[in-house]
Amino acid sequence: MAAQEARGVRLWQGVYADRSETKSHAFHDFASLGIPDERFSMHYSFWAAFHEQGVFLVDTGFFVPDMYWAPQAQWRPVPAVLAAMGIDPEQVAGVILTHYHFDHAGHVELFPRATLFAQRREHEHWASAVEQELRSGFVEPRHLAAIQAADAEGRLVLVDGTAEVVPGITMVLAPGHTPGQSAVLVRTASGPRLLASDAIHLYEQLDLGWRFFAHTDAEQSDRTIASLRELSEREGAPLVPGHDSRVMQRLPARTGPTDFIVELG
Repeated sequence: MAAQEARGVRLWQGVYADRSETKSHAFHDFASLGIPDERFSMHYSFWAAFHEQGVFLVDTGFFVPDMYWAPQAQWRPVPAVLAAMGIDPEQVAGVILTHYHFDHAGHVELFPRATLFAQRREHEHWASAVEQELRSGFVEPRHLAAIQAADAEGRLVLVDGTAEVVPGITMVLAPGHTPGQSAVLVRTASGPRLLASDAIHLYEQLDLGWRFFAHTDAEQSDRTIASLRELSEREGAPLVPGHDSRVMQRLPARTGPTDFIVELG
């Protein structure tokens, strides 16, 4: 990607919930590791790329009070996070849905003018599922209905594999957590960043090989993590796990106007 194509692109992460979780719940077969359990802070986020062609969101978050764990979390409404970023939802140009899980695809209706982008494999998998399969797979039926409504309006673009959404923002197929999970490579003014979303929830998956508890294909997830590591090294793009609170310490990032916005590039 030519440097001029990335000029001026800024990338922000908006943290809309901070949940206390245990490692024994987050990681598959944690007991076999033979180490003490402990609690950690698990962030729930979406990302905003400020591009010359408009604002492009990566995922949309969801309404936290819908979840049983809401009383144990610190959270703020997604519209409030958008407002703090200076983003008018009606002016958002595009929304990249990395996958259809409830915490990543819960506010599609907020963006009536945006073009949605998703992997064809992800869309077809969930579109053919019955309600029980959706809920057991962490997909909220009404969220899927909102995506399908956008499709009926001609606002859904399905991609196959690696696809450049606009110059400097590229979707990369990264299956395993879900059948059509995507990662997103963003070439910012300060360098490329690789948003792993839920292909890599937490740094332990990348550093220690621990498996997250939720996946449709565990071995495929392992292969995806290896391929994203290779892509990260090849592009010189730091990996951004989807739910890790340590992003702001590990990356050349800085806190933004408020402590729940992280400027990644």
